[in-house]
Amino acid sequence: MKRIVLVSLMLSVLLFIGCSKKASSDNDNKSSSETTHTESTSSENNKKTELEIARETVIEKFKNYPDLDSTLKHIEDCYKKYWTDPTIANIYYYCTSKQQNRLYYKLSNNKYLESAKEYALKIDPDYNGEFSKEMHTYVEKLFNYKYIKEEQKKAAEKEKNYNQLTDYQKKDICKYIQKRYDYYDKKYGRNTGDKYSDKIMQETADKYGLTVEQVNIIWMNMYSY
Repeated sequence: MKRIVLVSLMLSVLLFIGCSKKASSDNDNKSSSETTHTESTSSENNKKTELEIARETVIEKFKNYPDLDSTLKHIEDCYKKYWTDPTIANIYYYCTSKQQNRLYYKLSNNKYLESAKEYALKIDPDYNGEFSKEMHTYVEKLFNYKYIKEEQKKAAEKEKNYNQLTDYQKKDICKYIQKRYDYYDKKYGRNTGDKYSDKIMQETADKYGLTVEQVNIIWMNMYSY
């Protein structure tokens, strides 16, 4: 009789231990799952926070120090990382256009005026965020008319094309430019230097759906691809 009671007691203990281990395992799995979810959520929040911080610093710097070179550099760096953010992108276009316009008045060089207009056209006419009112007033004054949405659409498309280029694609563009230089050298039997540079850059811009300035930037950085 005692043996039966002892066996029953041992079975009960083993059953209890087994249940305890299962419960502990379930809790560990649940805890691990919750931790993973929390880490994932935290990571997403951090990414969102980084964008929000970048946007806030861009607004703050342009509001308080709009004419400093360091301000444009900071805004440009943020734009390269978050170029799809409307606020950062439009402030970058506006800031760069104003800088180029200042250089035009200072140096009386039309290339700066053309650059100022190029960046101004990239400003979204439907943008209504920070500094939007002064942006649109600036663009209308720069072009001396209510600028056409079709022109802005073309400018936006070229900017998108440029931002989405891979280093491999940029390298191909540089190869194309070099071939055009080689063509003119061979045609005239001598080193033609920069005589046909403007024509080559315009041809390249038309071929790849870019602006001449974007093509020049790619060509100047050819050894980094």
